Amino acid sequence: MNIRKIIIADDESIQRNVLSSVVRKIVPPLTEIEICVNGKEAFEKISKGGTDLLITDIRMPVMDGMELISLVARDFPQIKIILISAYQEFEYAKSAISCGVSEYLVKPFRIEEVRRLLQKMDEEIGEQRQTTETQNQYENLLHQFEKDNQQKALAALLNGQKPPEELQAFNTNALNHPGITILIRWNIRVHSEIISGTFSAGSRQKSPALLSGLSDYQQERLIKRLHILFPNGFFVPQEKGMDVSECRIALLLPGCDTDDSVRFLNKLAEECSSEQLLFWAGISALQDNLLSRLPQSLQQAEEVLSYYFYYPAECGIFSYADMNELFEFPMISISGYETAIRKAVHTGLDSQLTKCLADLKKELLKDPLKYPIKVKHRISSMIVSIVRDLDGMITQQAYDELLNEAYHLYGGCSTFEQLFSISLELLKRSCAYFTQESGQYDAVEDIIAYVKKHYTEDISLSMLADRVHFSANYLSMQIKKKTGMSYVSYLTLLRTERACKLLVETDRKVADIGTECGYRDSSYFNRIFCRKFGLSPEQYRKVHKKC
Repeated sequence: MNIRKIIIADDESIQRNVLSSVVRKIVPPLTEIEICVNGKEAFEKISKGGTDLLITDIRMPVMDGMELISLVARDFPQIKIILISAYQEFEYAKSAISCGVSEYLVKPFRIEEVRRLLQKMDEEIGEQRQTTETQNQYENLLHQFEKDNQQKALAALLNGQKPPEELQAFNTNALNHPGITILIRWNIRVHSEIISGTFSAGSRQKSPALLSGLSDYQQERLIKRLHILFPNGFFVPQEKGMDVSECRIALLLPGCDTDDSVRFLNKLAEECSSEQLLFWAGISALQDNLLSRLPQSLQQAEEVLSYYFYYPAECGIFSYADMNELFEFPMISISGYETAIRKAVHTGLDSQLTKCLADLKKELLKDPLKYPIKVKHRISSMIVSIVRDLDGMITQQAYDELLNEAYHLYGGCSTFEQLFSISLELLKRSCAYFTQESGQYDAVEDIIAYVKKHYTEDISLSMLADRVHFSANYLSMQIKKKTGMSYVSYLTLLRTERACKLLVETDRKVADIGTECGYRDSSYFNRIFCRKFGLSPEQYRKVHKKC
């Protein structure tokens, strides 16, 4: 049914209750029905929105039906109206029909007449809604087209470029006033797998930051609230960077000052935090003429927004007017830490490098907080420099793989915690390579011994690589050097040798023997065994038990 909400207005309680009871029996259970005792109460409920049909009596106290009809026809012309009238009011009712009433219901009314009128109103409402939706679709498309052109023109201006000729018709007069630029950032939920900031060597995990991003519904709510807060602002979406979960939008706000925007956004942050809607905002200084200073204002907003780096778990509002002095503080010298960390890595002192990196992290968190871009650049450059010390010591493939992974991880790193988590793991892997190559500790022999002890368990190459901070490819090559076969072949050898022994020495079921040897799928165990020996496990048992 197309009718979603009906309002019945009648001051006579018996007639009102009977009519509402009849209507309730005709319409579906989900149709909302509200009862009013006069025209004033009815109009107040209609003003809240959502009403499709009004059924009203003529004679009522406070505000009668005729005044109600007049107000509804003026303010809500889409609402269908059924007027309740007595026979003696028929001529009166006919004049009301010319003023916007759709139909009339004569007292005393019959159930079939009520049903007929409701069906008629339902059809008309359906047709009206379909026509409106078609018109709205066209208007939305037109609006979106105009909006896209506007956003393209504004994006060009923000980047300090002249808009293409076909977009220069966009009226920029509104921006030719004092104002500010706000850059808003938030994360969305992304279901693809990426290497997280807290990665494990050779494995891929879903990033915790991505899992805690906003859902589509939450994102819509955030954007809607921003539109309500800044109804006269120009919203310009920004391109994504390496972090596929990150979304940014620039708000160009002529006529708005820094203090007001900070107050508005802090209030929004309080509301959103309770609903776990995290966002961060960078606010530029007030520009004398926003149009002529768009690139500069965007840069200021980006600079202060970068301090999100230190506060990824809570909403943050960063104002250039309050923070511009921070940019003047130089990056601290970390050469002493670099020397100590490099020495710990080269000598295989895993615990020492962990302590040195933790001390450096603590030093960088002291007030005043250092400019995030400088911190990220300096720390990542230091770690990559230490990784490069492995050049010529390990295979070219392992070296290239580790270096490329470092570049990829640092490129997608967006928080202080991620920066140090990535750095620690890269240093540990480098430390493992140095100790392996120097002969202080044979990590591959240790892994082979572990496999011999745990080959019946579910152990993957990537899991073993995690234990010694090697890449899976590098560990595989080292195992082949030691055993003369690939990891998979070596594991299969250990398992099938054990299976042969159990087949000959016991009468246990083949499926149970396969499970004990690490094969949870008996059919897979049979295929592997046949491929290895040219006999099925049962055939092998018969042949070798006769001997």
